[in-house]
Amino acid sequence: MSRKIIVTQYMSLDGVIEDPVGMEGSGLGDWTGPFSRGPDGDAFKHQELMGCDAMIYGRKTYDGFAAVWPRSMTRRVMRAG
Repeated sequence: MSRKIIVTQYMSLDGVIEDPVGMEGSGLGDWTGPFSRGPDGDAFKHQELMGCDAMIYGRKTYDGFAAVWPRSMTRRVMRAG
């Protein structure tokens, strides 16, 4: 059975994906401001997340999610890095 790979990334128009709020001291940070997707956007992201068979995160993102959701990860998680 073939599966789809769907990539969801948060990045600037010039392709910067690291340190969006400037907390990592990368020198590329603080390129985004506060935003809200609103109820429709939140529903879309929730549906996208719940429709996944697997999620693949980098180490820092995984560590952040694992700290917030220690018991709610009922599906198998693959850890990168």
